[in-house]
Amino acid sequence: MNSAERVERLFGADLVKQGVLPVNVVISNCGKQRLLLKPSDILLYQGKDVIDPVPVEMVMGLAKRQKYLRASTQQEVDKYFGDSLLRESTVYPNETYRGVVFFAVPAPKRAVDRFFTSWSLFRDEGPKMRIGITNLESGERVLFAPFSIRLPENAGAFSY
Repeated sequence: MNSAERVERLFGADLVKQGVLPVNVVISNCGKQRLLLKPSDILLYQGKDVIDPVPVEMVMGLAKRQKYLRASTQQEVDKYFGDSLLRESTVYPNETYRGVVFFAVPAPKRAVDRFFTSWSLFRDEGPKMRIGITNLESGERVLFAPFSIRLPENAGAFSY
């Protein structure tokens, strides 16, 4: 979700400005086996750098600090974040499962040499996502990758 407006509409806060990138993961099982999906099997990386997920409690704290919320509204925000979060799940044949994982927006890669800059012919140098699932019948691991992630233009920096 790289539109700040969409993120604010869904989560009630401009998380992108705070350096948090919500990624909506959708798994559709078109096969005949049961599949196991774990949040730890979702990997976001840029080059050789792995971008760790941001704990949902920290994301909820950022969202709540942006706006004054009554206690009842805070409970609704907690429930919404909890319901939308990607959790460990078994995806049965002909089912689709979806959930959100929050990542820190990766810093743009900077040129090492200040006198020489190289430009790539390919625009696809940004972060990528890899999703692993386990076939519960055979125990086989299946990897889906790479999925390119387009970063929002007005993203801030996230710090713990």
